[in-house]
Amino acid sequence: MVPMWGQSDGREDGSEVEDILARLSVAEREILTREGESFPRAMLEKEVAAGSDDTEKIARMTAIVGTWLNTNTGSVWEVGPLEDTRYSRRFGVGVARQSDGSFTPLVTAVEDIVSADGNRSDLLDRLQSFAEFDRRQYLKRS
Repeated sequence: MVPMWGQSDGREDGSEVEDILARLSVAEREILTREGESFPRAMLEKEVAAGSDDTEKIARMTAIVGTWLNTNTGSVWEVGPLEDTRYSRRFGVGVARQSDGSFTPLVTAVEDIVSADGNRSDLLDRLQSFAEFDRRQYLKRS
């Protein structure tokens, strides 16, 4: 079982994500921060295969997906409920769009990918499909 990611070091200014992005190559950062770039699946696959511990993988993968979504869908970083119940007890990192009040809990999708035994590819497919659908919907509304 993967421990819940989200143990913050106390910074609330977004610098944790900036620190993670700073460790990427210039080309990788451009994929995440330039509109219209393809979903960064290869970067996520590289992180899954990395020898780092699961908590670090989850942090890095969440930063990668969230930054790409923020660039391509007009969303912003947000903390919100991870379950779709009225009194959700578990909160986590995701992205939100102010225009439609949506919140997408990225951390749960990434935790599922990291903790999966044999179906990581299917879970990456699902995350990629969701992200690309979200971008298409955003472009329709823009």
